[in-house]
Amino acid sequence: MTSVTSQHIEILYRLHKNLSSPHITPISIDEIHSIIDFWLTQTCRHDTSTISKPNFMHIMGISLCAALQQRSLSEIDPDFSEETIFGEFKNLLILYDKPIADMTWQELQDTITAVQIEFRHIVYLPEKREDATGGICSHIDLYRILIMLLRRMGFWATHKLEIQGEQSEVFLSNFEQEKSGCLKLRQAVLHEALDAIHGILSMYIILINAKFISADEAADFYVQIKSFYSSSKIEEDSDEDAGITEAEDFDPALDTVEAKCLRKIPLYNHHREASLDGFYEVSMVSDLSPGAIIQYKNKFRYLFHSISQVIFYHHPSYARQIQQPLTNLTCYGANPVNLLPLLRQVEPSIPILYEHTGAGLTTATHKQKFSWLVTTGFVLLIDDASNVYCAHDLRCLLAFAISSKTSSGTFIPE
Repeated sequence: MTSVTSQHIEILYRLHKNLSSPHITPISIDEIHSIIDFWLTQTCRHDTSTISKPNFMHIMGISLCAALQQRSLSEIDPDFSEETIFGEFKNLLILYDKPIADMTWQELQDTITAVQIEFRHIVYLPEKREDATGGICSHIDLYRILIMLLRRMGFWATHKLEIQGEQSEVFLSNFEQEKSGCLKLRQAVLHEALDAIHGILSMYIILINAKFISADEAADFYVQIKSFYSSSKIEEDSDEDAGITEAEDFDPALDTVEAKCLRKIPLYNHHREASLDGFYEVSMVSDLSPGAIIQYKNKFRYLFHSISQVIFYHHPSYARQIQQPLTNLTCYGANPVNLLPLLRQVEPSIPILYEHTGAGLTTATHKQKFSWLVTTGFVLLIDDASNVYCAHDLRCLLAFAISSKTSSGTFIPE
């Protein structure tokens, strides 16, 4: 739960004063972007929320939308062009023949949903090592698009409509009538849109800022790993149970550093068997779009208790993934979603953060030296200073974590 500090109150007061006092100098665009960063990292999207008592993320989010709505499009992003910014995703994300600034609320909702669905295809880690040195890439600048969506949300959050003629059921489901006869946007649908935007934007920024750890870099960490494993039960296990043992088991085409990465963190059948429940949870979270868990959690706040509820709500015909055989998991570059549960058996002191358990929230990442972060199609490592790391193989990240924790004397948590 978010601990509301004086800084939270000060920023919210600044936003509200700006909105209610037209004679004061408006909040600068740079300050708005700074507040957005604070909103994403310091306000908790998974705090319990109700229509009558929204959480602090919703309160600040609505104020941010309104502050953006006060500024012209040219002030916020003078080079923004919907003809070019959507790139190859134009036909998938532009569902209506009108600019974002003119969208109805339903059109805005549909566009946000389209971004959620396509998110896993927008961001990617290049497969080639030489292309991945810059970390995770994005086909389009999603940040700029989401800011414009927030701005349009600000219009609907601050304006009331006069009823003109008969309205569709879909339209009326998004609005409620006041005593004056005017219609205003329902708080529940506004909160649901904020849940989505907060989840998408938070995960997007985390992903594109991830530092790539290569197998070459991971090789430098193996001295610490060897000292850690010297007293580990792993060294005592039978080689026959391991997924990979002798040199001839390796593909000759593999670089020696990659082979070394596999050898220094060996995996066994009992790791796979013991981690199946964890795999099903991680794989379901990975199959969900960013923001989907929080949307469900707030919409059905008295019923939510497991990820399986969320996955079958969004995908009624969902067929859960099947864990791969050990021989696949011991290959370099194994799917991170399949590999993570086994690595949790090897080193259980590193927790997993999801969007509904603190992923992206500074107060959650500061609780331990390292955490795994699972989001749509990705597994990352994040440290207590909110630095994020990615790799082609999670064993590189585990090697880095063990090395850092050993050298700092914080390997065994209290």
